[in-house]
Amino acid sequence: IWNDNMGVEGLTIMPTNVAIDGNGDLIVTDVMGSWLLRLAPDGSTGEAIASFSGLTGGYDSGGRILSPEGVAIDESGMLYIADSSSNAILRVDPVSGKTYRLATNSSTNGDLNIPVDITIDERGFLYYVNGLSNEIFKMHPDTGKTKFIASGNTTEGIIDSLVSIAINSNDTIFTTNVSSDSGNSG
Repeated sequence: IWNDNMGVEGLTIMPTNVAIDGNGDLIVTDVMGSWLLRLAPDGSTGEAIASFSGLTGGYDSGGRILSPEGVAIDESGMLYIADSSSNAILRVDPVSGKTYRLATNSSTNGDLNIPVDITIDERGFLYYVNGLSNEIFKMHPDTGKTKFIASGNTTEGIIDSLVSIAINSNDTIFTTNVSSDSGNSG
């Protein structure tokens, strides 16, 4: 999905997740370059939406992106980022480029522990997975308040080494994992 002619120069690219916005553009998290990128579906153009050094237009509200791993988009087009290195869930306005820290490890009483992916249900609630503690949480998109859903301890070890999450219209949660027992490597 990336080539040197896309108009964004000097980016180190290590894509970790993608989402598709209402215009059909790909939103790509780049964990290596600490970027959030918007790419045309045909690969003809690309632009940085946000980065570690701040956001497009120079705006920064303390919501710098360090290691964006997961990305989700709500019905209004707002972007939500699971940032693993800063233990934060960020909200990014795709039009203005402004970013906000919706929640951090300290604001959630330790419920954010290396978040690696995020998804949104039909009612707009966020669900994220913690890579270190192998836990799933539900989060209110306006307040950042969290609710514990499940972990390896509550599922007899079924949840282990989580790397992604999705939810369907019946509120069934799907996850993928990487485990040494399955023969996969992390």
